[in-house]
Amino acid sequence: MIRGNVELASSRVPRATRGEMASSIPPASATTRRLTDHRPLRGEKGMAQMRDASLPLYGVNFAFGSNLDPDRIRADDRCPHAEEIGHVRLEGWRLEIFAGAADIEPDAAQFVPAVAWGLNPKDEAQLDRREGAIAQPPDYLKKPLIAILEEGSEIRGYTYVMAPGRRYKRKHAPNEQYLGFLITGYSRHSFDTTALEAAIARSEHR
Repeated sequence: MIRGNVELASSRVPRATRGEMASSIPPASATTRRLTDHRPLRGEKGMAQMRDASLPLYGVNFAFGSNLDPDRIRADDRCPHAEEIGHVRLEGWRLEIFAGAADIEPDAAQFVPAVAWGLNPKDEAQLDRREGAIAQPPDYLKKPLIAILEEGSEIRGYTYVMAPGRRYKRKHAPNEQYLGFLITGYSRHSFDTTALEAAIARSEHR
């Protein structure tokens, strides 16, 4: 199965391969949609449409990892009714990636690109289960955040951050499959890849 020109596999990626993957990410250019652009966005319009929808908006999830990919988050076992509100910046955070997982760390000088998904109650509860937010002990914790939409306005929502008991995964470098999900997500949304490239480079030293 091919995602984003990356062959997916369950095995850990050799260091040389991970480096090649990082270098294969196309550099940002004038045609790359950057989150610093102030282009028209269907943020407020999208929110209004969600309020009028038959499936009520319950929560706004900020996805920065594998759930960036619309096909992945809209899978039947995740959030089949997810509505994209818009692209956002999680300011004051840094992306980190590990074996089959992503996380964010506080960093005042950085921001993480993300997608704001509007979820109805059923889909949000299903995503909580998939992310292990209701497991005992939990894999991820739901963290309320304020993000910045592309036109500069604020939006309130939440994201998932790795629970302390799961941080043993930080000792392991990301595998090819998970990197494939991330590269696909960044490509689908035409995100500037700076944060992703930096996270891959840091993972080389684990």
